[in-house]
Amino acid sequence: MTGFLALPPRAPAVVVLAHAGTGAARDPRYRRVAAALRRAGLGTLLLDLLTEDEGRSPHCVFDVTLLARRLRAATDWLRRETGL
Repeated sequence: MTGFLALPPRAPAVVVLAHAGTGAARDPRYRRVAAALRRAGLGTLLLDLLTEDEGRSPHCVFDVTLLARRLRAATDWLRRETGL
């Protein structure tokens, strides 16, 4: 998984913007939402749940168990790293 974490000083929480594919960090819509959240003082994690190869596979894109497992791993990592 790849992602981009932005954590303003004293952020009370982090919002995870996860994409069931690739490109969340590059998608202008995700970036605009993340910027608005950061202006409000929240941290953001733009997260691609799949690799580029996996993102081209309908099997992976619609594999809810795989996506949920990866989202859980990302939130566990986020808690360990930030304490939020």
